Parts: sequence; C-alpha cells; structure tokens
Amino acid sequence: MQAPVIAIAAIAALTIGVVPLYAEDKRELDSHEHGHVKMEIAIEKNVMTIALEAPGESIVGFEYAPKSDEEKAAVDAATKQLSDAGSVFTFPDAAGCTVKSSDVELHQHGDHNEFEASYTFNCSDMAALGSMETNLFALYPSIEEIDVDYVAPGGQGSAELEADTPTVTFAPAS
Repeated sequence: MQAPVIAIAAIAALTIGVVPLYAEDKRELDSHEHGHVKMEIAIEKNVMTIALEAPGESIVGFEYAPKSDEEKAAVDAATKQLSDAGSVFTFPDAAGCTVKSSDVELHQHGDHNEFEASYTFNCSDMAALGSMETNLFALYPSIEEIDVDYVAPGGQGSAELEADTPTVTFAPAS
C-alpha cells in the first residue's frame, strides 16, 4: 500500500515543480523583446516552412498601431518587403529552393504590435540544403538577434543568429 502513496506524492511534487516552469515559458512566449526575432523552421521531404515573429519596433521603429499616413506607409513597405521571401532568405543554389507561398501580417497585442510571417519553399535537392542565410539584419538594422529553432531530416536544433553570423546550419541527415 505504501508504494502507491509514494508514487502519488512523487507525481504531485513533479507537477508542483512543473507548473511554475510552464507558466514562465508561457510568459516568455507571449512577450517580445525589441531587437529579438523568433524563427521556427520545419523541413520535411521537399518542403521547408518558416514561421517568423518580429516586434514592430524592430521592423518599422514603433510598436503601437500605425496612426499617421507615414506610419501606415512604413507598415505597408515592411509587409511588402517581408513578403518577398527571396530577399529575406538565401539558400545554397544546389538545393533548388523556390518560394511556394508567403504571408505577412501585423498583429496588435495590447500596446505592442508584431509582424508575423510564414513562408513555404519547395526544394528539389534537400541533401544540398545544409544551411540557410537570412538577410533580415541587412534589411532591418534594429534587429540584434534571431532565435532559431528547427526540425530537419538530420534532427532538431537551435541557433542564435546575429548580424555577423546570419546563417543557420542544419544537422546533417544520416
């Protein structure tokens, strides 16, 4: 009879310890930090998808809903620029990656806005896709860091990109 009581106590202790960690992770995911962009990449078969979240401050220089014609024009220009996936990302030529789709939107979250973008690429030779470079630092100098998480045929990984290191290298497929 004592084993089930110990097991229940152990599960309860683990649950109590995990709830604050989950809450902390949830707060982190909901918040944004100026200059920091989040990127998630998934590669499966011949398709690569990229999801991007960037604070408006880092892209257009302000984080509130655009009010003036100048601010609205800045958002429109940034949306158009970010929609041009070929100017945002560079792949090895041998991989034969072409843009299938791109979608960019500005979302308002309380007092903050955030650009959210999604991209899909078809690549004819995934074995040649060992890395990807982003041009976001050159396009938007206010970006200081890009946190990348990826899942690729060779495994999953993460990287912190900066202006002098704008390339993510994927784990090699086995």
